[in-house]
Amino acid sequence: MNLLIEKINARGLKPASLKTYTNNFKNFKLKVGIELNNLHDIDSNIDGIIEYLESIKSTSVKKNYVNPLIMLLSLGKGVSIPEYKASYDKLYDILNKEMEIYNKVLLEKKLTDKQDKMYLSYDDIVKTTNNSLDEFFNKYPDFKDYIKNDENNDEARDLLIVSLYSYLPPRRSIYANAILITMGKYSKLSETDLDNNVYLIHKAKVGKFFHYGRNIVKSRTLVNELVDIKNKNLIKILFYYLKKHKSKTKKLFIDKHDAPINNNYFGKLITMAFEKYHKKALNVVLLRKTYLMKYSELQNDYSIKEAIEDARLMNHSVKTQQEVYVKNKPEEK
Repeated sequence: MNLLIEKINARGLKPASLKTYTNNFKNFKLKVGIELNNLHDIDSNIDGIIEYLESIKSTSVKKNYVNPLIMLLSLGKGVSIPEYKASYDKLYDILNKEMEIYNKVLLEKKLTDKQDKMYLSYDDIVKTTNNSLDEFFNKYPDFKDYIKNDENNDEARDLLIVSLYSYLPPRRSIYANAILITMGKYSKLSETDLDNNVYLIHKAKVGKFFHYGRNIVKSRTLVNELVDIKNKNLIKILFYYLKKHKSKTKKLFIDKHDAPINNNYFGKLITMAFEKYHKKALNVVLLRKTYLMKYSELQNDYSIKEAIEDARLMNHSVKTQQEVYVKNKPEEK
């Protein structure tokens, strides 16, 4: 693992990439069932490793596992360590094969079979979120009623999560890192703090805007991005949630022990919240694709300015937006 980290840092990859590579390698080591402590172990067990990789049906999972192995056996990008060239080439062949499949899927502009079964139109997602919030506010017309009746704070939390992904262009799981801060304290933050953190700036327990530090987001930006909170439903559910939220860590989302959570944990909360209120266990990737289906429906008639703004708000390039996320709407069943 230390060698993998050294090689990732030597290539100047982003912190998010380092985390992705190391997590994928940890998962691979747990599941492959082969002792891997050094490069020789990878080389001497290459046939067993390949047999396991070929048993994986998911193209993305297979790519995720192959990439750190290739990096470990390389001197630099595209250059293998001479004594491990045979193993390196075998792994590279698998990666190229999976990339061909991946690129073919991108060109088809279709959701996967699993995503197709889970699909809800974004209009339906927003309508269901609206209805769920109406029921919540009818049940608790005053936030004091809510505080008295929900000891675990789960209802407002889950509705806040579905609201963030219904009323704002859906980002990844970045809200797991969001820190609560007042405008007064926010205005005094250093450049380092601003560049490397996500903040929810609030006043009198009402959310005002999100600040996304340029270094902490998956796709680094030249400047720190700010997104205003304008939707009335989102503002109101934030009010309920923040009035009761008493986190010692000052994080927007925490676990039951008031400890900070990571992106993976937050991803599970997203899926659970949507299953609870929308009856479909939607995840971030599908939500992002569903939101951007408007471009496939409009075909070439959409506004370039709008596409650029959505890409900014969702933290990816327009190229990634159009090639990876924009899919054709599934046929009605």
